[in-house]
Amino acid sequence: MAYPGLPVYASKDLINWRHISNALIRQSQIPEMDSRSIGQQDGPHAPTLRYRNKRLYLTTTYLRLGIGQYPEVKVVVYTTSNPYDSTSWSGPVIMQTSGLDPDIFWDDEGQAYMSYATVGQAINICNGTGGRNAEGPHIYKKNGFYYLMISEGGTELNHTVTVSRSTEVTGPYNSYSENPVLTNKDTNKYFQTVGHADLFKDDSDNWWGMALATRSGPKKGKWPEMQPVRGRMKGPLPPKSKKLPGSGPFYNDAEHIDFSNGIPPNFVTWRPQWRTPSQFQTSPTFDPDNDRLAFVARKQTSTLFRFSVDLLFSPDHMSLGVVNLVSSRGKLTPHLRFRIEASGKPGMDAPKAKVVPIPSDWQGSLVRLTVSTPDDKSFVFSASCVKDASKTMELGRASGKIVSGGSGPFAGALLGVYATSNGGKGSTPAYFSRWTYLPTA
Repeated sequence: MAYPGLPVYASKDLINWRHISNALIRQSQIPEMDSRSIGQQDGPHAPTLRYRNKRLYLTTTYLRLGIGQYPEVKVVVYTTSNPYDSTSWSGPVIMQTSGLDPDIFWDDEGQAYMSYATVGQAINICNGTGGRNAEGPHIYKKNGFYYLMISEGGTELNHTVTVSRSTEVTGPYNSYSENPVLTNKDTNKYFQTVGHADLFKDDSDNWWGMALATRSGPKKGKWPEMQPVRGRMKGPLPPKSKKLPGSGPFYNDAEHIDFSNGIPPNFVTWRPQWRTPSQFQTSPTFDPDNDRLAFVARKQTSTLFRFSVDLLFSPDHMSLGVVNLVSSRGKLTPHLRFRIEASGKPGMDAPKAKVVPIPSDWQGSLVRLTVSTPDDKSFVFSASCVKDASKTMELGRASGKIVSGGSGPFAGALLGVYATSNGGKGSTPAYFSRWTYLPTA
């Protein structure tokens, strides 16, 4: 449900990726994805980009799970001739189908085929090699053969990539004798759940591959190394370059945001907010009459990082990190609250909530709230006084498993700020400034 949706990145070296646009920015592009969405994983799934005749085609599945409802599934296609401009992405071509992970393939004669989607008459071309959840199909043509690449085993520890080929696009497809061509299952490799692979050919006729994966496996310190790809695929990466159009940030750059230019394009909200645009006004200085931001976040893009914001807050029983509670003297005093929820991880115990009073000499000053990762297994939550950085309190720690994929949600972790009146009518302002994200590994 993160919005804006379908971020698009560009690179000249396959290492430095710049955020150049968001394909989903208007209500008309997915009208159903509004404030009524309640499922954590509602929204676009498994987008794929294809280029043909000077246009980019983005295919994706819109999935709305809801709660206690039959899933709503649609295949959606967007196009653009200028991927560096979010407003240039077209309205949707919507196909009512139960298919997931759609992709478009054009034959030599210009005939378009959509894999894994019921467009016209569906043709069953392959059931995989026996692994469960055959998904993520992509079709390529090379030297007179059609190659079908799919993923099997589910997006979990048994994830694998297999390839079959045929002389006809509609099959039958014969499985490669050395399948799977890519997997890390049954190993202790640092990267696990490797799958949902894709291939593309660059302007120099070089083929490149990519795949999804999660970080886990060996003990801390045993970081992965680049290894040659098995088979005939070899060659150096393109020369490093950051000379790209656009003004968006590179994927893993450090951030120091004062909101003087509004909300950066890589920031997201929870659910689209086109019904309440007044909530999304920002400025480098505080303007109580206009600045009404409810929630904003960015993706966790590195394993080790330090994220902090400065907070100026007049609280009144709001679940924000700072709340007013009655002290032993019977007066309302600001407190810091540390709270972890693990409702999406059945069977996992979350740390107990912790509430501590803000030191009296901090009051009246900005408070800096910080999330950091001392290792690849845990998060540390702390607070400090901005006017005296030596005064820091660690509020608590939490296991990284709470926001990791595993066999559960796989949408990734968000780092951000929010304000809530817990369902009541509230108008108490909370101002965040000096947003800093420092990736370290």
